Amino acid sequence: MTDTWMETIYGICLRYIAFFRIIPPVDLEKKYFKKPCTFDYATAIVLYVFLVGLGIAHVSVQTIEMNRLKFNGNVMALNYTRIILSFLLLFLTIVTSLRYKTWNVLGRKIDIFHKHPSQSKDILPWISAFLFGHLASIFLNYMVYYTASSELNMSTWIIFVATHIILWYQFLETMIIWLILEKIRITLRRSLKQLELNFMNVRQARRYYFHSIVATRYFNKIFGYQIAINYAHWLILFEAVCFNIAERSNPGKFQTDFLMGWKVIFLICLFLVFNLLNLFSVVISCDNTTSESLKLMDRCYELQEKFDRSTFEYQELQALAFYAAHNQLRFTAADLFEIRRSSMLALIATSTTYFIALVQFY
Repeated sequence: MTDTWMETIYGICLRYIAFFRIIPPVDLEKKYFKKPCTFDYATAIVLYVFLVGLGIAHVSVQTIEMNRLKFNGNVMALNYTRIILSFLLLFLTIVTSLRYKTWNVLGRKIDIFHKHPSQSKDILPWISAFLFGHLASIFLNYMVYYTASSELNMSTWIIFVATHIILWYQFLETMIIWLILEKIRITLRRSLKQLELNFMNVRQARRYYFHSIVATRYFNKIFGYQIAINYAHWLILFEAVCFNIAERSNPGKFQTDFLMGWKVIFLICLFLVFNLLNLFSVVISCDNTTSESLKLMDRCYELQEKFDRSTFEYQELQALAFYAAHNQLRFTAADLFEIRRSSMLALIATSTTYFIALVQFY
């Protein structure tokens, strides 16, 4: 596949993501995010009204079905919370897509629009994951439709449509987050390339590192609350799966007249895995980007050993190492906690603890 084809597919993917209001409208010729026009604001309002109506209808249908089947009260509460968090995530995504100035600052600091076609191989994994994710999402939505129509005997399409939209937005959001984090890592690698012994440009290295810091700060502004909601959404979904399995395995312990079928439990587990993969990919990408930034300090200390303390090069490297040490890249979920690999283990431990505590009430 030639670079031209890669660039074309990459542009189509960006326009596709912008169409669903994950990012602002893009101008691929001028390489920037366009200011939302009246049509864009009107579209956002229409989407808001549609999502509010769909959310109310979704809750209503779920309430009717759960009351008819006499679900356990805790499971009903978990389902309501999960639905609210899902639609809140959609609302935040649409709101952030209107902040074109913030997106343009981010686009100027990192190469979102891929202004260097010679590096087209860097976008090939992203394009492949984008296409493969669509196939996985289509399969999961087919399973939702099949189960909803056969196991729960629902005569409405509301739950299917709502679930489909939620899955689609979660996937597209994950893909754009993965893309931005990859671009930040590329910027950090450019900074390291400026510290080659034969061709050393400390000022340029500091400039690239500064761009990655600014990009990280704007990344946190755009996606911080969305990532925090994704954490909460996965936790609630995990609790719901545990309750359903516990009810099915030990029906005498729980006060309920309805036991969820194993087919539905399997479907909910697929949702759990899909959300976990989305969340895990974001966490791993954030942690890898943070680790990439630490290489700059190691490189500065390594080069300092090759120069005398009185030289100008040594002083520049020392200043850059000091700057990097006091301005490290930090990815946070709305400043609530830092996004690292350890946060995933903490999330699983917290979810398990909550489930055990809830079960003790019975």
